[in-house]
This record gives sequence, structure tokens and C-alpha cells, in this order.
Amino acid sequence: MTDSSYHRLFVAIWPTSQIRTQLSNLQTEFQLNRNGRCIPSKNFHITVVFLGDVAKEEVDPVIEIVRAIEFKPFTIELDQVGSWPRNRVAWVGSSLAELEVTTLVEDVRRNLQLKKERRKFIPHVTLARKFRRKIHYNIEPIPWPVHKIALVRSNLSSLGAHYEIVAESKLS
Repeated sequence: MTDSSYHRLFVAIWPTSQIRTQLSNLQTEFQLNRNGRCIPSKNFHITVVFLGDVAKEEVDPVIEIVRAIEFKPFTIELDQVGSWPRNRVAWVGSSLAELEVTTLVEDVRRNLQLKKERRKFIPHVTLARKFRRKIHYNIEPIPWPVHKIALVRSNLSSLGAHYEIVAESKLS
């Protein structure tokens, strides 16, 4: 929806510049640009909860909820590069069922008073879209320390998505 009375929002785990560089290196190492469109490194993130179009008057309460979320810091180990051919996406993710990230997702959903998601949460970073190959590789683990989450506004245009951090949770 392009109506300015709405904001397209999601809650995400936002990487440091060091993690962005490592993820960008994976795009190059696996030559993802040969079979798809690589995501700009400034857009790397792990989506925790996608909120979609939120009415402007409902944004401030969402900001306050996200700022108030506290959790014990943890580390995600990114150790796989793969693809979902049906969705035409190449990604990097974790082979471990990490309780901390699953608990974080459930806490965020509960705090935002969202229904429990039926599908299993799969923490991943999209590396390429319109990806036309099936791949799956184990990689040297990339440890990603998670200390806070971000509420992000997605602005879509003909040039692609531009993400703007609207609020962040407090450091625990």
C-alpha cells in the first residue's frame, strides 16, 4: 500500500557492519549474482515479525512496545547457504533450532498482541531474489551477537526497498 496514512513495518534483528561485510562476501563467494539479484548489504536483516501496513495513528504504540522489549543477549550461528526455489530466494541461515531466537519471536508476537504463527520460524537473511538455482552448502559459522531488535519501516519504490530504523529495543 502506498497510501501515506500507513507505514509498512517489520521487526528485525539488524546486523553490524562487520556482519554485513561477511554476508556480502558470501554473495560473492557463491556467485549469487549469476542466478539472481543480490540484495544490497544495507538491507540485510533477519525478520522477526512482519507487521505489514500499519495505520499512522497506530505506529507510536508499536514503537513504545518495541522499545520496551527486553531479552537476554544471545548469538545466532549462521552456518548454511541455501535456496528456496519456489520463493526464488537464496539465503544464509542457521541449522540449529536456537531456543533464544524462537523465544524472542514468540515474545515480540505476544507483546504486539499478534496471533501465534503456525509456521515454524526459520531465522535467515535473504542474500538474493529471483534466484533460479537449488543450492545448499554448509559454511564456516558466522557468529551474530544479538543485543537488540529494531522496528523498521520499509519504503518501496521502483529502485527497490529502502529500510529505515524507526525504533530499537533497549539493551538488556
